[in-house]
Amino acid sequence: MKVVYKYTLKINEPTKLEIPKDSEILCFKIQNEVPCVWILIDLEEPKKWLEWFIIKGTGHEIENDLKLKYIGTDFSEGSFVWHCFQIL
Repeated sequence: MKVVYKYTLKINEPTKLEIPKDSEILCFKIQNEVPCVWILIDLEEPKKWLEWFIIKGTGHEIENDLKLKYIGTDFSEGSFVWHCFQIL
């Protein structure tokens, strides 16, 4: 059976998530000032897979050696705009 789970992320430092291997990343949003990703997972898949994510603000440095996949952009109640990337 598949379900959508929400995971919270840290800002400006990598966050490690253990999720089933064939999970699908659906979106990134800021909820109550907390960065989150929603991921479709299969509850019957026992194998866990480590995925790394990083949140960076507009104008923040991103290390050159990181291989990234863009997930999405959202903004907090203030003037900050945050960008979520999966670290490959």
